[in-house]
Amino acid sequence: MKRLLSLVGLLILTVSIAGAQAAPKRVLTQAKLDKFVTDLPKIAKDLEKFAEKYDQDIGMNNPELAESFSQFTVPNVAAMFKAIQADAQVKALLAKYGWSDFWEVYGAVLSGYFLVTFEDIAAQMNSAEFTKAVEKSKADYNKDDYQLVKKNQTKIAALFESLE
Repeated sequence: MKRLLSLVGLLILTVSIAGAQAAPKRVLTQAKLDKFVTDLPKIAKDLEKFAEKYDQDIGMNNPELAESFSQFTVPNVAAMFKAIQADAQVKALLAKYGWSDFWEVYGAVLSGYFLVTFEDIAAQMNSAEFTKAVEKSKADYNKDDYQLVKKNQTKIAALFESLE
């Protein structure tokens, strides 16, 4: 399921950046971010019971396919993500933790964390192209959400590392 959450996050980042609007919507507050950091490990553990179902849907239960990652096309992952979001049991699980906007917050945190991390990497790489790509992506992300994620970068990094 951790692999699934990472893939979902990458999909969210790809889709959110590709389909960004002129003024990106603010999603995060410090309270939401703190709740997310507290709840995600418990939610991820509870979501493990769905891993087999969704791993089977994308072929992760087949060692040959799992090794090749050929099934991780954007349409396949997008379809799986939509199925997870629509799953009544998953919705009930998230409601148990008081979440109605979990996936939106998850996407905002993960996308922001990737942006902050890539920005740090760009500063070390001395690559104008990479820096330009990061800045373009950053322009499509809400500035207040970005600042909040940057402020909480260490806490978020520890959270994602704890899920590995």
